[in-house]
Amino acid sequence: VFMSLKQRLGFEAEPLYLMDGTAFLYRGFFANANMSRSDGLPTGALYIVGRVLLRLFREEQPEYFAFILDGPGRHFRHELLPTYKANRPAAPEGLVAQIEPMKRMVASFGLRCIVSEGCEADDCIASLAARGRDERPVVIIGMDKDLRQCLAPDVVLWDPASREEKLITLESFREQTGLEPSQWPDVQALIGDSSDNVPGVRGIGEKTAEKLFRDFPSLEYLRDHMAEEITIEELAQLAHLSPSHLIRTFSKSVGVSPIRYLQNIRIEAAKSLLMATNLDVGEVSAAVGFGSPKYFWRVFRAATGMSPRDFRRREALCAPNSKEQDRAPFY
Repeated sequence: VFMSLKQRLGFEAEPLYLMDGTAFLYRGFFANANMSRSDGLPTGALYIVGRVLLRLFREEQPEYFAFILDGPGRHFRHELLPTYKANRPAAPEGLVAQIEPMKRMVASFGLRCIVSEGCEADDCIASLAARGRDERPVVIIGMDKDLRQCLAPDVVLWDPASREEKLITLESFREQTGLEPSQWPDVQALIGDSSDNVPGVRGIGEKTAEKLFRDFPSLEYLRDHMAEEITIEELAQLAHLSPSHLIRTFSKSVGVSPIRYLQNIRIEAAKSLLMATNLDVGEVSAAVGFGSPKYFWRVFRAATGMSPRDFRRREALCAPNSKEQDRAPFY
């Protein structure tokens, strides 16, 4: 007995369907590059999108639907990263030629077509999914990895155009990765995206990043807790790497060894404590994770060119309206 997607998933309310039009446009064009009309107009993308829409009408009979396309020109990501997508060639003429006919085709179905402005289609999809999920289930028609962060109890990713239907739910995502959707942006940040010319951490792939975030809830947590007392062996175990691989990968990416990086974080924390508190050297040393005050003094002097006491005196003299005598003795 045939069951629609909403029946299989047990949705009680009518879902909101959000289709990643740009993804299917490119996919259809390259999958059917030689398909064209008698006058030469390419039709491969139109064919794929038309098939998906016909299946959607036949099986799902949607009441709420939006077909979403990337708008032209640069947007906010290019301001954040000028080299964003700089490695991509211009869109093929045959693909561009199908955009306007595709808009007309979608409109002829009586469906809403949204063209993004100042952002990408994925951003519009994520925004609409977040706004709509409290009122009704959301079915995102597309499989872009960036969209996995949108998954929720009643938000799914669906690809009906593959030879074998693909469906990702919150449960299947958790089972496959061991992560929460909110962690997915951090995974993507670590591994980068070569297709968009977004750099990641060299030597860290998707599997390693997933393993890392099973132990750490976020990049911020990882950053804030790197100054804790931890050995290379323990870091390597958390990252599921050998110690030598960790040192090599980390040093290439950051420019210093993991030990030196941790020391730098501790030194910066120590500077803040020296300027803002009356803690003595032993208390500062313990607070930032150095075991021995003598070791702390030696590392601090090597990093700053002065002792902790001299650093505190200099900062006190430079600070406006400060009185060095108000500080406790520092030995």
